[in-house]
Amino acid sequence: MLEENKEIVRRFVDEYQTGRDEGVADELVASDFVHHYGRGWTEASTEGREGVKLSFGKEVAIDAIDIVRIANGQIVDHWAVTDVMGFMQQVGAVPLPPSAAAG
Repeated sequence: MLEENKEIVRRFVDEYQTGRDEGVADELVASDFVHHYGRGWTEASTEGREGVKLSFGKEVAIDAIDIVRIANGQIVDHWAVTDVMGFMQQVGAVPLPPSAAAG
């Protein structure tokens, strides 16, 4: 069961999020799917690495944790937490702490 669940998530990321294949989302996401908002961003206004680079003039790293619950072969719940503070520091919207700025 674990390997099947990993394959569902892999397909969702590769084929839907990256490949934009809407049919995959219809297949893998349950009709009663719930996205649980954690602290942090849940959407970005730019597409992928190049979009972020164009918006801010440099490449940035955005750390995130995604947790999904799968039932009957479909994604039924999703929790996402993103390091918004780290992102804001990288783009200069929030100053780095003194120890990080020094070195």
